[in-house]
Amino acid sequence: MEGLWIFGLDSTRFPENSMKKDPIVDGKFYPQTLQWIEANLIEANRQGKAVIAFFHHGILEHYTGNATFYPEYLIENFQAIAKMFAFYNVRMVFTGHFHANDISMQEFNGKVLYDIETGSLVSAPSPYRFVTLKDNKAFITTSIVKEIPSVQDFQTFATEYTKNGFEVLGKAVMDKFFVSKKDQNILAPYISSAFIAHYMGDEMPQKDQKLIPDSKELGMFGKLVLHKKRDLIINIWHDLKPQDNNIVLEFK
Repeated sequence: MEGLWIFGLDSTRFPENSMKKDPIVDGKFYPQTLQWIEANLIEANRQGKAVIAFFHHGILEHYTGNATFYPEYLIENFQAIAKMFAFYNVRMVFTGHFHANDISMQEFNGKVLYDIETGSLVSAPSPYRFVTLKDNKAFITTSIVKEIPSVQDFQTFATEYTKNGFEVLGKAVMDKFFVSKKDQNILAPYISSAFIAHYMGDEMPQKDQKLIPDSKELGMFGKLVLHKKRDLIINIWHDLKPQDNNIVLEFK
């Protein structure tokens, strides 16, 4: 498209990884990459080009406390990098990593930047997006994989698979904190429900929905985990603006 530049950027720390060590999954831009980005953003502005960027790690928080609970899912120095992109008139950055179908936004000196995260096909709801650019607007729609040759009711399968995966991961973490199996079985469904809602996008709890268990049901270590993760579970349930799945973004 004439007048549009697309930046496909590597935010991984692949050069620092080794087969002999646990993988480094958080992201950053190395100094030479940042220099390249800024130089080309300056040139794009000089030529009057619009810029859209793609990279793996988030550039904005997708729920309150994202940077506190899961900083590895955001690019290192994300606020400074987001501010730079906005300063040079980038309006949309397409990201991933967390596997949630979620859009977040932030305004920097009157310029709004959107972080458009798209979920993964390997986890529910297996989404993919269509983006149409027209008349200074981005028309974003989301579709999901509904069936595959081997599984007709694919969404039920995918949701149960992803939910069970969250519960297994959550219980593995709770094992390290000496949480009893009884307490794990109480806590895990609340954790998985929150993350599934976030993955689906446009998450909002139903009226009177119970988001966390009553601490009276839990033993000492279960109460400790609930105290540490309470805000995470509740915050994930409350979607930040704007809408996530189907939206029209207007650029002035």
